[in-house]
Amino acid sequence: MVPELRHPGAAIIVPVYDTTGAMFAEHARSAEMAGADVVEWRLDYLVGSHASRSLADAVEAIPEVLATTRLPLMLTLRTAGQGGEADISPGHYGVMLAELLDMLVHAKVDPARVMLDVEFSNPSASSLARRAQELGFMVVLSQAELAGTPDCDMLEMELEELLEVPGVIAHLAVTAREDEDVQHLLDATRAVSGRYDRPIIAVAMGPEGLRSKREGYRYGSAAAWASIDWGQGLLPGQISVEELLRA
Repeated sequence: MVPELRHPGAAIIVPVYDTTGAMFAEHARSAEMAGADVVEWRLDYLVGSHASRSLADAVEAIPEVLATTRLPLMLTLRTAGQGGEADISPGHYGVMLAELLDMLVHAKVDPARVMLDVEFSNPSASSLARRAQELGFMVVLSQAELAGTPDCDMLEMELEELLEVPGVIAHLAVTAREDEDVQHLLDATRAVSGRYDRPIIAVAMGPEGLRSKREGYRYGSAAAWASIDWGQGLLPGQISVEELLRA
């Protein structure tokens, strides 16, 4: 499932960090009105000491969310090792994603409306991706380079490794320190997207990485993350939906 775009350029993904289903439903509707193509629920922000219960509460809210917005959802449980809030072991992560899939099936959530982020660094990534696909869910296979940006050749290799897993959307994020880092990512994206007829999402994080969000689609990146100011302001390195629509 690649979302149907309502505008030129890349798909716009709006991340939401809510800890209740009601809040998420409200913000999902706001994201749709603002022009987003996908709304991402960062489940790592609601996973606490009772992780399974938190996931169950989230899944219980998803059918209502899908009924009130036409947008597809992306469900992401980002671990601390990949820049997220879920400080869990690789084994625990694999178990939680498997449980999440079971819960989605039990809740009769339409898999055609839901994408699941799977961290490529996890030992169970390939089996989790395969299981999700068997159930009808699209998989975004993600990898984050938090320490910086490798050279262009290494970035191409990383993207190709992601694409070795059949049927997934490859998502590579890097931390940009300077514009040259952004250019390396864009050049690698263009090279790999020219060799594969598969969706690639390439994003450079941090204030220096904003150009990757504005211009990535010109190099073959299928999507970019953008934010909505819900009264707290945008952080450095974030770009608003409005600005991305103008890019």
